Amino acid sequence: MSANLEAIPTEVVEIIVCHLDVEDIGSLRLACRTLRSKASHGHFKTFFISKKVDLREPNVQRFAAVTGHGGLGCLIETLTITGVVYNTKALDALLETRKERITEHNGPIFNVRERELTSDEITKVQEDLELLRQWRTAQARERESDRDIRLLGDVLNNICHNNTRPKLQSISLDVVVYRDATTRLEPADGGDYKQIWDTASRTYTATMVALASSSLLVQHLNAIPSNDVSAPAPIAGLGAAVGGLKTLSLSLSNRIIEASDTDALVTDDPHDVRHGRCAPRETMTFDALVSLATDPSNYTGVAQLLAQAPQLLELDLHWYQLLCHSLSTVNLHFEQMLENIAATAPLPSLRKCTLRGLEATEPSLLAFLHNSPRLVKLELRRTVLVRGTWRPVFDYVSNESCIEALTFDDLFEQKLLYFDEEGTPKFPSMGNSWGVNTLTRVGKQAVKQSIGYHFSTGRPLGSPQAYRWRSQIQRDYGPPTRW
Repeated sequence: MSANLEAIPTEVVEIIVCHLDVEDIGSLRLACRTLRSKASHGHFKTFFISKKVDLREPNVQRFAAVTGHGGLGCLIETLTITGVVYNTKALDALLETRKERITEHNGPIFNVRERELTSDEITKVQEDLELLRQWRTAQARERESDRDIRLLGDVLNNICHNNTRPKLQSISLDVVVYRDATTRLEPADGGDYKQIWDTASRTYTATMVALASSSLLVQHLNAIPSNDVSAPAPIAGLGAAVGGLKTLSLSLSNRIIEASDTDALVTDDPHDVRHGRCAPRETMTFDALVSLATDPSNYTGVAQLLAQAPQLLELDLHWYQLLCHSLSTVNLHFEQMLENIAATAPLPSLRKCTLRGLEATEPSLLAFLHNSPRLVKLELRRTVLVRGTWRPVFDYVSNESCIEALTFDDLFEQKLLYFDEEGTPKFPSMGNSWGVNTLTRVGKQAVKQSIGYHFSTGRPLGSPQAYRWRSQIQRDYGPPTRW
């Protein structure tokens, strides 16, 4: 029987393989060396083109073994690296109260009720809590020793040195949250944003440092799904890895600054523990807070990355604001990120650009556009000018740029802009409110038309439209709802 199997032509084996799932193909390859070779072509290799790996030691070690010694793992083209959060707050609360809180929503109205846990459910909570604590302790040891970075570096080095094409098509970064021992949750459902932010930042840093050590080329880098990378610091040695980068998507936020013990407790988790309503006890002086908020490293990491990517064709930057109760937004200087990019990172090849949630000044936004002379598509969403006016920016877009398609949505110049176009605003206001808050133009002739705008003469009226608009703005751009 073995001899007959070995005699099957490779083409026929490939047809058989195309009708099997990956587990059955693995079993077929174990039959004999000849079938192992014949079943390892074509369709079987497609299972290794895309890979998702959690950034924890057992998972990365297994992946390193598959990519070692020229293994099939080196065929990978798209890699997703997922940071893992172990959030025990819900389990802690269940174990303390022995009750489950059930929240029922009906639009902005919600109702909360409780039910007693059974003894079996309490036992399950205790088991899950113990597992999550063990995993979190192991993760802390990995991070403290930088073992996660070294293991990921081994993987990328294997791909770089054991592949005829030492590059990846894309790397994506993501975050998953465990609130029990089995369920993987998206960040939006994971509670405690500080744990999520910390893990997203660690995942970004580990990936960038590992890339720098391997010199593996990457064409597309996507860190949008991972929630926000908090104040990414400059990383040395990235030039070789990102020099050929074609597209970059990053979701960012400013540094988490905790001015008081109350700030430290607020994490936007429904199971946050509050201790009364006493006044917050300040843990840092005002000067110390300002020093943290204005630290140059808060806003230079992205500029440094872009400066090393002169071939970049598409850029998507999303900014999520975190506030500090003791500082105003003026002290936080969100506009510095775009100022640094405009001053140090010309993008001569950039064709498409999306900026969402950013604060800017008129000079820095104009400089950014001048530094992107080949730009043909521009999207600005919820962009706030903290100094200057939109008039010179709009005139440049209409009269001097090469832009052929634009979308301007929810732009601010102290107040929300209304474009001089036919249409309906997003919500009703007092006074004579007219025009639209979103401007879309496609085609050279349409873009070349002058862009007129004005401001509403009255404040927004209380309405479902205004409520939904404000809620969406906060969900997309912050701050967290419990601030």
